[in-house]
Amino acid sequence: MQIDNAPEVAKYKEVVSDLNVSESEKAQNKTDEINEANEKFSQKQDDFNEEIKKVNENVTKELTAYKEEKLNADLDKGQSAQNKIDEGMKDIEVIKSQKSTKFSDANENYLASQFSEGVTEKTFQRKDKNDNVIEVTTIRIVVKGNKGDEYKKVATRWATNFFKNGRPTSAQVWDTDTN
Repeated sequence: MQIDNAPEVAKYKEVVSDLNVSESEKAQNKTDEINEANEKFSQKQDDFNEEIKKVNENVTKELTAYKEEKLNADLDKGQSAQNKIDEGMKDIEVIKSQKSTKFSDANENYLASQFSEGVTEKTFQRKDKNDNVIEVTTIRIVVKGNKGDEYKKVATRWATNFFKNGRPTSAQVWDTDTN
């Protein structure tokens, strides 16, 4: 019986062998397709990563340029503020350097001879290079009889100083003696 079935077995073995080869070829084709798809995906991923890297580099350059521009603008503002402070300090030094001079009786009498009895007022403004008022000086000459006194009020952004006959005095003396 085995001999009788031999051609069928051989045919069966041949069919099974063909099926195995066919399945093996299909599996190999599937593997090749998967490998090819993985390579395409990997290439697309690499291209995408490269594009992201370029975008990041551009954003980094733009951000760095913005930070430098902002820093320079802030430095300019700081320098401008420092210049204004320096100008103010110069003004303060000028005020400090003003020496008070003692008015003699002759000076007081001279004021009385030059101005009429009562209060005479003159106001002066000192401006910076931007035409902003930085100091207002008000001088009042008060004449009573044959005696004259000079009162000066110097107002800056930082302080107001009062003087009587060249010597420092208070706001109260300014108010009471010149009104």
